[in-house]
Amino acid sequence: MATLIHLVGTSGSGKSTVHAQLNPRLQALGYTVVPLVEPGPLRKHIQAYRRGDLRDPYTVALLFAADRSLLYTDHVL
Repeated sequence: MATLIHLVGTSGSGKSTVHAQLNPRLQALGYTVVPLVEPGPLRKHIQAYRRGDLRDPYTVALLFAADRSLLYTDHVL
């Protein structure tokens, strides 16, 4: 059975620091660590859409949901 640890925070909040310290400890305990970054496969499309003039918050939310679905289907499930 897999365990998912999701580090969430704003830029500069310490996610990378926690990740750098946590991964070796988990690996030492025998866990396989698969680091994932969100947004994933749709990152370029999401960034381009968010830079555009027509930004609908619902569309952004759907893009992130689709991206997470692809990422987790490919790497977690």
